[in-house]
Amino acid sequence: MTRQNSDKKYFYEIDGRDPNGYVGCMWSICGVHDQGWRERPVFGKIRYMNYAGCKRKFDVDGYIAYVKRLAGESKKRKAEI
Repeated sequence: MTRQNSDKKYFYEIDGRDPNGYVGCMWSICGVHDQGWRERPVFGKIRYMNYAGCKRKFDVDGYIAYVKRLAGESKKRKAEI
């Protein structure tokens, strides 16, 4: 487990020091207990999700609008400085 992840886990008291908490963190970040994926150009062996999969699981259009709004606010602040 990464040091930053471990520190956040303790700070927010997520699962305390329960072994299940460590395994959950390792599964979500490092892919522990995940199946082996075939190697792909650029991505390597990580789990791949295409655009259609993202649209089924997340509000992609809402996220894009959110990021564009943040970028616009950042540009406005830089212009004011």
